[in-house]
Amino acid sequence: MKYTEQFETYTKKVCEQIRWKKARPIVAQEILDHLEDQKEAYLSSGDSESLAEEKALHMMGDPIAIGLELDNTHRPKPQWLLLILTGVLLLMGVFSRFYLGSLIGNSPYALSPTSKEMVLLLTFFAFVLCIGGYFLDFSFFGKCPLVLPSLLLFFLCILCLFGSTELTGIQKWISIGIFSIDPISVSLFAPLSYCGLLYYFRKYNEMGLLASIGIAAIFCVLFLYIGSMPACALFFFAGSILTISTVHWGWFGERRKFLFCFITIIALIAIPTFIFLSRYQLLYLSRRFITTFHPKTDLQNAGFQPYFLQEMWRNAGLFGAKAPIRFPDEIGSHVSDRLLTFYQTRSDYTLASMSYQKGKLFFFLFLSLFLGFLVFGFYKAIKQKSTFGKSVAFAILITFGFAGFFSILANLGFPLMASMPLPFLQESRSASLCYMTLAGILLSVFRTGSVFRDSSIPSQNKAPFVQ
Repeated sequence: MKYTEQFETYTKKVCEQIRWKKARPIVAQEILDHLEDQKEAYLSSGDSESLAEEKALHMMGDPIAIGLELDNTHRPKPQWLLLILTGVLLLMGVFSRFYLGSLIGNSPYALSPTSKEMVLLLTFFAFVLCIGGYFLDFSFFGKCPLVLPSLLLFFLCILCLFGSTELTGIQKWISIGIFSIDPISVSLFAPLSYCGLLYYFRKYNEMGLLASIGIAAIFCVLFLYIGSMPACALFFFAGSILTISTVHWGWFGERRKFLFCFITIIALIAIPTFIFLSRYQLLYLSRRFITTFHPKTDLQNAGFQPYFLQEMWRNAGLFGAKAPIRFPDEIGSHVSDRLLTFYQTRSDYTLASMSYQKGKLFFFLFLSLFLGFLVFGFYKAIKQKSTFGKSVAFAILITFGFAGFFSILANLGFPLMASMPLPFLQESRSASLCYMTLAGILLSVFRTGSVFRDSSIPSQNKAPFVQ
């Protein structure tokens, strides 16, 4: 809509007083629309066009005063509670790595050592990435929606072609110096990348939804091929929620009942296919399920880890270890070797070890802070005015929630599937950096979401899906 020169001049003066540049387009549009509505009201009462414009401007008041008032209202809104929770959880992770590293040589229950210099360096990089994500314009993932999915596909192809299973025996990894490219760390960005796919294909309506689901299926197959059931499960779970949510928000047209039926049919086809493709891993999971709840049936092999972790919790007090861990006679001389192998090759159980050493109070404190982070995060996500901002926040929070749920279960002695890195408390270097980057992006959504609208993302001209 074309506005008069007087209206645009007035709006420009108002916006010049607003220091937050991201807020200016939204404010300008609201003022112009309000002026136009007032003008139409005066025209309908019989005033001439020039008089109607003059009255509308007079009614609005002094542009400088209005601009200064709006400057006080429209400012970035850092969510201090989430910032504090993120900082405290990060500090708990740093403290845990320092403390457990100091126990090497003094206790058989300590995790593998990580040098203080490496911990500090990792914390510094994690903090930098979090700050970078915090000041990143999250609309980038809507303006360039195919960048992140393309990068995800690239890393998955690299893992498929060059990954090695020597480290884990199942999942393919690539080590690069002190860091590594692993399926779990890569999968942490999968839900966020799927947001971009859904947003890009929304203009094609039903065919766009089908294309999004088809590409998601390819990613799931690649995750299974490189041997990562947890990564595939995360993507499948988060992708299902995001697909249903975006259909509900009307991204793929208003035929919602038809689309929900369409999604149901796709699910009825996808789930049996998923089970067929992952049948070998499902056999592994079934054995893991049995040994989780009955670890004594296979203490010499798969049952050792859940038994050991469950014993740690039985012997943990509120403020520290209340008794040493005792093992059945059938383990015997294998204990020392198993402990050494267990803790030198796995760092998935930081929470369990800290809860044993410092007491269950540490566990309850971490769980309270982590749940507070998730609950308040979802509350703020629901309040977002932009459905794209809402989808980005949902994708990140689902990632944190899914990984946290299964990781905490594993730390409690119920590793139903290969443990995922526990957000904030994980020693995994790559995963720590990924989590903090995602936390920064989440905080960015909440900081600037108040002035963001879906219309702020320039959309491409709608074209037929099939040329």
